Amino acid sequence: MSTRKSGGAGAPEPGMTDALRTDIERTRQDLGHTVEALAAKADVKARTRDAVAGARQRVRGTAGSAAERAAERAGELAETVRRRPAPVAAAAGGLLAAAAALLVVRHRRARARRRWSR
Repeated sequence: MSTRKSGGAGAPEPGMTDALRTDIERTRQDLGHTVEALAAKADVKARTRDAVAGARQRVRGTAGSAAERAAERAGELAETVRRRPAPVAAAAGGLLAAAAALLVVRHRRARARRRWSR
């Protein structure tokens, strides 16, 4: 058997060993981060949960802004009614007349269908 002599052909330099150890440690950390990223990507349940939470936040934000816009429009409409009640009353009357006409037409059609289905 032969024994190795220090400083032989295969022995690394003293400063080189520290650099190799540092490089190995950095590589291990990088590998650990990569494994964590792959595990997170493979966790379908967590990804689904995150997607649902994000969608829920977007819906809440949209609903909140829609409610704010509706409140603003209602305030504007109330102000318009106070300033000019006659045109608003005429428009409301027109809508009521149209609704009444629609109900009459539907009632007549339903009556005609019942008459023919006997």
